[in-house]
Amino acid sequence: MQDVYDWAGTLRTRDTGAVGMNLPHCRPEHIENQAAFIFRGIAKDNFPQGLPKDRAVDRLAYHWGETTVLHPFRDGNSRTQRVFFDELLKSSGWTIDWQKVHASAVQAARYVAMEATHTPRPYRSLRRPQTAATEPAETRTRPRQRLTTSS
Repeated sequence: MQDVYDWAGTLRTRDTGAVGMNLPHCRPEHIENQAAFIFRGIAKDNFPQGLPKDRAVDRLAYHWGETTVLHPFRDGNSRTQRVFFDELLKSSGWTIDWQKVHASAVQAARYVAMEATHTPRPYRSLRRPQTAATEPAETRTRPRQRLTTSS
């Protein structure tokens, strides 16, 4: 986004929240520390290699919710998350088939995640949509698994 905005990639300095939901994002003065905490958690998970599919989906939803609350930039946060998690998943042998993901479901899940990232049990079915398997990737020695919503 650096070609669109001079401030792209710069941490935000003002309070923000989810539009229309009255849910605040991380306070600007805490973004750096919270980002370090979140990304240590992602690294600790060894994400998601070696995890069963259900556990990998749960951890993806959790971390996606945490980065949604972090909301470090003025604009482009959702797009940045999508690219980040796509790359993280690809490096671990997983992929998301975005053609099967409904934007409204993702938006709803983001709000649920903002409200409930630390209480996963009651919200599990909302956070973790149905998943579908995929064909192994031809260029990988380990099959690439797909994390998607079903149509």
